Amino acid sequence: MAPERITPEHLVAFAHHLEAMEALQAVCDVAADAVAERWKPTEPMHRGDDWIWGYTAPDGGETLHGWKITWRRFDNSDKATLPDGRRGVPRFVAGLNAPAGALSSLDPAAREQLRRAGFTLLPAVDLRWKDHDYIVMTAYPDELLAGKSIQEQGTALGQWVLDTFKLATRALADRDASE
Repeated sequence: MAPERITPEHLVAFAHHLEAMEALQAVCDVAADAVAERWKPTEPMHRGDDWIWGYTAPDGGETLHGWKITWRRFDNSDKATLPDGRRGVPRFVAGLNAPAGALSSLDPAAREQLRRAGFTLLPAVDLRWKDHDYIVMTAYPDELLAGKSIQEQGTALGQWVLDTFKLATRALADRDASE
């Protein structure tokens, strides 16, 4: 539904949109470097308003049972098939993805552990991408980027990504320990 008129806030948003998105990309670059210190990066991808950074476990790292480690930036979160998107606002998503059906093969206790930790479990049948299941946490820039510089903000985003990966991979490692 369209607003009744364009407000001063809208005009400010228009004026600063490009600069804000350039700054957000710089923050993401810092975050990607921070994450790469712990995880081995794959080639980042950009499709439309979807930026994807992928990683593989470091040597001797967690067993991932076919799950891939990724984080994403959706520049318009209402286009992402995720619950509760804010229209037009960038959104960060971090976690795991695997071929469709992988969620159902996880032990119910592992799925419950992930939910309790704050993850959203998204089976492929519920998504526009029907070939992968996802285990993700999501956040918006205003929830993560309180630093006083691009470097501090990128470091904060990188730490959130690392913490998310740690929680997700721990749940899979706990699965191994219980088998």
